[in-house]
Amino acid sequence: MPNKSLTLVDNHFQLAPRDAQLDRDLESTDEEQQSMNKVLTTVNEDLLNRNRELSALNSELMRTREIATQGQAYADAIVSTVRCSLVVLDRELRVLRANPSFYKEFGLIPEVTEGRFLRDLGARQWDLPELLARLEKVLGPDGGLVDHEVVVPASATTARRIFRIDAHKIPGDADRAELILLSIEDVTERRTRADALQLASRRKDEFLAMLAHELRNPLTPITHAVHLLQRESFGGSPEVLYAMIGRQSQRLVRLVDDLLDLARINRGHIELRNSLVNLTTVVQDAAESARVRMDERRHEMKISVPFSPVCVDGDAARLEQIVSNLLDNAAKYTNLGGRIEVNLTEQAGQAVLSVRDNGIGLATDDLEHIFELFDQVDRSLSRSGGGLGIGLTLVRRVLQLHRGTVEARSAGLGHGTEFIVRLPISEREKPKAQKPGNGANSALPARRRNVLIVDDHVDAVETMQMLAQHWGHDVSIAHSGPEAIAAVETFHPEIALIDIGLPGISGYEVARALRTRHPEMLLVAMTGHGRDEDRKAAYVAGFDAHLVKPLDLEELQVLMSEGRASQSQYS
Repeated sequence: MPNKSLTLVDNHFQLAPRDAQLDRDLESTDEEQQSMNKVLTTVNEDLLNRNRELSALNSELMRTREIATQGQAYADAIVSTVRCSLVVLDRELRVLRANPSFYKEFGLIPEVTEGRFLRDLGARQWDLPELLARLEKVLGPDGGLVDHEVVVPASATTARRIFRIDAHKIPGDADRAELILLSIEDVTERRTRADALQLASRRKDEFLAMLAHELRNPLTPITHAVHLLQRESFGGSPEVLYAMIGRQSQRLVRLVDDLLDLARINRGHIELRNSLVNLTTVVQDAAESARVRMDERRHEMKISVPFSPVCVDGDAARLEQIVSNLLDNAAKYTNLGGRIEVNLTEQAGQAVLSVRDNGIGLATDDLEHIFELFDQVDRSLSRSGGGLGIGLTLVRRVLQLHRGTVEARSAGLGHGTEFIVRLPISEREKPKAQKPGNGANSALPARRRNVLIVDDHVDAVETMQMLAQHWGHDVSIAHSGPEAIAAVETFHPEIALIDIGLPGISGYEVARALRTRHPEMLLVAMTGHGRDEDRKAAYVAGFDAHLVKPLDLEELQVLMSEGRASQSQYS
């Protein structure tokens, strides 16, 4: 469009050229407006970008907050399921927070716990100056508290307890002060078990030392006697030494038997051969067996039993073992020349046996734990009576199998001891008195038999050969399984005494081979293993009888003479 303008001339409008300056101003304004529009567009785009960035940042903050919330929930879940007690304390040892285990362990609730001082909680069991002083140092340069044990004494409502304390600093920042995380673990049961194990270990060591002592006691005179018997210059009586060797050997056998019996009872593997038992006879037999021990220590022993039978249901051998152990205990703990009284009565449907001595006596604290395994009143090796501390334990365990009881009484140290045994009287009819002299071994058949003895222990097999020959039998010996099988084909034995632990092949394998070829032969197992499973294994292998070393010579003589085994061998 031409750069013109309308002009009024003589009352008429005429086109006139525009002012050049105005045009330039308009053009400048237009350019400025366009420039401003560009600026506004740029600002708007920048604002849009900032909005997008703020939106992204807000989303990130929301995600961070969600993660923090999840992390807090995760941490709370962990803290809530931790079995030990956790407590958060401030610098003044006020409780800020605790986990559920703490509240459950000490019977508290948050309402009466949070905000209170640790020392004021509950029955003030944490008002322990040493512990509080150590906790106040946790936020200092010395650092945390690790494995600190605290013993909380027993109260009217709670027992004595032992706690393990750990405390660590929770770092603070500009918005939060430093805190203390306290961990409390009840280790009472653990410490009790540890103390029990330590006590058991100490008793085991004492037992092993006493076992060595008890084994050497009978072995020493046996060794001396053998040495004297080997000397041609010995001018004394061999019979005296033989009798002494027999007594000491029996003492060793009894020691081993007591150990094995106790192990069987503890495993529940002991079997009682119950019958109607006259305790009067049992007491008399046990007293007679103990007479030698009493004479050795110059004790006076007085026995008082009723004329009429006092009958109970039980295993006669085990009941005699009870009486023997009580007499042996009385002899050991009564000084030389002491007095021992044995009294059997029948009271209110019970058989009551009393064994009283005027020996060293018992302190009040010893009256109950004297029946614990390996416990002794005097553990010093200087006491010649010694003992393994298993006799009274065995007495109690065997009596429990018979529905009986035992208790110890004493007026104190130096005033003697009395052991009282109670057993229920049998309701069965009492047996009639038997005439003496009807023992199974009173008149053995004199038939001569071929006996094969198989053992890799040279001394054992040679002494067994001498015994069998002394009883009138023909004997052949073998030291291994193959030798035994070969000897059978040439010697044709009626009886084979076979050790289980043989070199090459075991006694079980020998028995299986011989049972197949010679079913009529009497096979007798000889072994140091006397468990029920050992007896059953021997029976399965084909043995007719199972004898535990050292062998019962009377039983062995009966087997050889009769040529057959009792039906009760494995009952």
